[in-house]
Amino acid sequence: MSNLNFFKRRKSSTGTGLGAPPAKRTRVEERPSESLNGNRDAPVEFPEFERGAYEPDESQDILFQLLECEDASKDSFPSANPIPSASSPLIRLFGCTPTGHSICVFLTDFYPYLYFPITPNFTNDDIPAFLDVLAPHISKITITSTEIIQDVVPLMYYRDAVQRDNEPARYSSFLKLQVQEPVMVGRLAKILEGADELEGVKEWFGKGKLYDVTVYEWNLTAEMRVMVDTGMVGGGWVAISGNKYRHVQQSHQRSSRCQIQVICRAADLAPATAHEPMADDTLAAKSDNRHGEIAPLRVLCMLATNLIDEYPDSNTKNHSPKPQATRSKKRNASNTPSTPSQPIAPHSITGFISCLTTTSHTLTASSNDTTLIFAHSTTPERIRSPSNSQTTRVLMYPTERAMLSAFQSFLNTYDPDVVTGYDVSEQIMGLMDRAERLKVPKWGYLGRLPHLKAKGSRKQIYGAGWVRAQRRMAGTSNREFKILELTGRIVLDMRQIIERDERLRTYSFAEAIQLQLQTSKEVLSTPTLTALWLESPETRRRVVDYLNRDVRLCMQLVRKSAALISYLEMARVTGLNISDTFHRGQMIRFWSQLFRYCKKIKTVIPTRTDRNEGQMTEGPLNIAPVAQYNTKDPIAVLDFRSLYPSIIIAHNLSYDTLLMADDRSQLEETDYEKGLGPIEAWFVKSHLKKGVVPAILEHFLDERRKVKKRMEETTDPTMKIVLHGRQQALKVSANAIYGFTGARESKLQCLPIAETTILYGATMLGDLIKEIEKTFTKANGFAVDCKVVYGDTDSVFVQMSDTSVQDAIEYGKQIAKKMSELWPDPIQLEFEKVYFPYILINRKRYAGLQWTRPDKPDKIDAKGIESQRRDSIPLLGTLMTNVLEILFPRGKTNNRELLTDCINEEERQSHITTAAEYVRWCIGRILKGEYDIGEFIATKGLWLGTETEDYQAKQIHVELVERIRKRQPWRTFQDGERIPFVYTTGGTKGHEKSEDPLYALQNGLGLDYLYYVRHQIENQLTRIFELLLPPSQVTALFTGDHTRVGAGKPEGAAKGIATFFQTPTTASCLGCRKKVPVDRAVCDDCVPLIPSIYHRLVTISNDIQRRNVALHAICRQAQGSRAWPVLCENSDSDIFWKRAKAVRDQERAAADVLRLEADPNWLAG
Repeated sequence: MSNLNFFKRRKSSTGTGLGAPPAKRTRVEERPSESLNGNRDAPVEFPEFERGAYEPDESQDILFQLLECEDASKDSFPSANPIPSASSPLIRLFGCTPTGHSICVFLTDFYPYLYFPITPNFTNDDIPAFLDVLAPHISKITITSTEIIQDVVPLMYYRDAVQRDNEPARYSSFLKLQVQEPVMVGRLAKILEGADELEGVKEWFGKGKLYDVTVYEWNLTAEMRVMVDTGMVGGGWVAISGNKYRHVQQSHQRSSRCQIQVICRAADLAPATAHEPMADDTLAAKSDNRHGEIAPLRVLCMLATNLIDEYPDSNTKNHSPKPQATRSKKRNASNTPSTPSQPIAPHSITGFISCLTTTSHTLTASSNDTTLIFAHSTTPERIRSPSNSQTTRVLMYPTERAMLSAFQSFLNTYDPDVVTGYDVSEQIMGLMDRAERLKVPKWGYLGRLPHLKAKGSRKQIYGAGWVRAQRRMAGTSNREFKILELTGRIVLDMRQIIERDERLRTYSFAEAIQLQLQTSKEVLSTPTLTALWLESPETRRRVVDYLNRDVRLCMQLVRKSAALISYLEMARVTGLNISDTFHRGQMIRFWSQLFRYCKKIKTVIPTRTDRNEGQMTEGPLNIAPVAQYNTKDPIAVLDFRSLYPSIIIAHNLSYDTLLMADDRSQLEETDYEKGLGPIEAWFVKSHLKKGVVPAILEHFLDERRKVKKRMEETTDPTMKIVLHGRQQALKVSANAIYGFTGARESKLQCLPIAETTILYGATMLGDLIKEIEKTFTKANGFAVDCKVVYGDTDSVFVQMSDTSVQDAIEYGKQIAKKMSELWPDPIQLEFEKVYFPYILINRKRYAGLQWTRPDKPDKIDAKGIESQRRDSIPLLGTLMTNVLEILFPRGKTNNRELLTDCINEEERQSHITTAAEYVRWCIGRILKGEYDIGEFIATKGLWLGTETEDYQAKQIHVELVERIRKRQPWRTFQDGERIPFVYTTGGTKGHEKSEDPLYALQNGLGLDYLYYVRHQIENQLTRIFELLLPPSQVTALFTGDHTRVGAGKPEGAAKGIATFFQTPTTASCLGCRKKVPVDRAVCDDCVPLIPSIYHRLVTISNDIQRRNVALHAICRQAQGSRAWPVLCENSDSDIFWKRAKAVRDQERAAADVLRLEADPNWLAG
């Protein structure tokens, strides 16, 4: 089996076996999983994990943090409704109280509705007649209430000019139609949209009662509708006054697992989170100022781990792996298993479920963290306790079925508010599949409603059509992922968060841990875990420690990323459910914010049912940089603060300020300004009417300033995290509004707003460049001559001749302040940083030593070059980074008194020469094979699909996938999955050379180092060095004598029967590398040098051995024990590949020593 690592079974002994340190032995809890019905596989209860007791008192107020609001009318089970006689659709609220009790609130007396425009001539007396003529067309729709709403206006173009002209006062009256069920809203809307053609209804247009068929606010989901109308926000606090609710106490009426279950009217809810940006002023009076507080949410972090099933033909039987002998496999030089000639599909079973329970979801680990490891075995034995045995328990079950049942029982007893883990959605759905295959009764009911099974669905961020239109997909991820719904619980999948926020090569758990926590994680393969679990109590203890470390690392990842806080604050800002901010995009966020603000100002929003055909035709200004390596003239980077939101506010761009062409004559020319773009448009200025969109943006920007001020003032580290998450949510929300107005997928696209915004930005950038170069010159009295060498969207790079970094910082601030006066508030140009020295290569490709203060540099900042790209090999990133470190010195030199001074020509040439020599040295090492294979691994994503037919041309990674499938027919791939690969010596084209790194290592396939130099390194480094050296010298970097060397042997043992027929005839002298007979180690000239050659070989061997020991020490630290052998197979860690290379080098060095000792002239030397 390729990539499977079965270890030779060692005999069990009464001693410590693997030399594990002594520890107190504790008995593993053997849980037979007996039920009241006598079924061994039925769930057991875990009373010690239940929440604290709650005594209901209907006279007391209830306060809770809202975790989820959902439409309960979708349930198909009558038992889901504790009040089946209720005529209105039920809305369920789930939350957590300040004391940590779970709560489920059923809302009654709420009906979904829509608005339909009517004329002022339509009166209350007309309502019965209108419903009568409408009735034949809505036979399956129940309208529960109809009323006329006045003093509201639609969100559409500016209309005051029309009313001044004494035209009929339209758009001020609406018919509000409430329906029985949420699904009826859409049906009714579609009928009303064709009202002008309906028999009996179309006559009302001629009577002057109706005038338009636009339906307003029908495409709001029931849960969003009730949250908008009541003012609730996801993650916010909600209050219910005493005697305004009723407890559901009878057990047969309880339809949730929550401790508190109440029924109340929607009108009796009072949001209790003050200072929400979209909050109504009247709601703030009811607030007890709980802004920023978080309830003691129960968090369950879990990981499921598989084992190899030794009974592949009896998967449905109630069994667990038995300690049978495992066939040993011959190992190669890299200590990894060889591949059998015939592929054998491994059958996996769920071996373990590791769980960590906590109520501390920020900062460091809490003392209340408890780990439970669910395991199963037919022969439970005593296991040495983990190092933190006080907080870690191992629960052993006789079968996998019993273990799965117990886990479900535990989860529902613990009743977590948040379920998290790395790829937790995929893992729980895998458990559901496994439970179904094993026929575990009633498994999968993991939410807070015992009658609703967990649901999962697959999703991709981008469609295949959009992906095909992209030139490349290096900057994002499009992996297919699963959405898991556990009713009443937040599912926080850390893999999906990492994929959105970070740019990794494979997105494995180990790589995420390395990036976020800056620590290496031990990785044991499924066969390795199986062998260790079956071997002995000592090796079982190692498995338990491994599982315990993994789940604790995962919880550290959750805390370090502050993901729960970030999405909770995003929900508070946008008003959405927390899960919606996690799984849905930017459009829905502004859609919610728009409804909230419009409700506050009595404005209704039209609903568009036609697909937007228009799309953006304009783009931001991007000026090509002046390509250069500059060590003399610093550049100050200036950028506009919140450019697009500021433009929208400054120019009052909104749906309701858009002026119709015919209405301009009713206004003064000073009352409006012309929009930009291919669509002719005008917008009234704010002194006539403040637009809705600018008003919302002002809320966000003002609130963000307040939050950032509070961040500076607070000393509470937890509150700092909360506030940071909030200000980030406000920033993201504000920046997304521009996209909402221009996207084709938008529910309210308005191209005049979007194109005017983007063209104003481009115009401002162009004007800024001209003004800087005209104003800030020595001729005009400025200290230095300024020239803009690069401009992109919202920033400019201002080059200042013959000045220091300290002065450039000061001049940059002066320029930003002066230029800000050119535009109306809140548009403001800000100083960001200084680059010196720096390299400008092309658009969005540059690097420089960054300064924000004159005393010391911040870092080397690189954008768009290969050191930042994951589809290039790690070695190229290392080369680029080190070249930049040479070209951008951070320390003082003999030629400069201050680091901030200009670099003279002598020092500049010295840096260039050093960088060139470094590149020559590295290329020589590459061609000699002195780097480990891990430095040559690149990854590419399966963006268009997993089949070759999905691609027009042969792709490197897609062709590799096909070869892997032939070797491992059971292997599956997902859309968007990133495939690691290396280039081997086989084949001539890139797609023929690509191979799986582990397969290449295990099978001794040599890498094509020359191909790497020519196709992965040369072109990329040339882009930099062509700015530093003449063309002939650049070419010499990759074609000189240093390139005329041969690579070492492949990293692994040779394979195939051909190796038995190879008879070497010559060898190389260990002293001078001349050819010598195969039985000789040195040539005649080097015989006198045998002692020195031997000393050199022994020294090399000792150095390699020390390096190998040091690498193993790092691995032992990661595995938590210095006594256990290193079995880690973390291919995302450079240590894994360095260790493999060290083993190979050690064997070669030992072979050279033995060869010298066997030379006939050994004694003579």
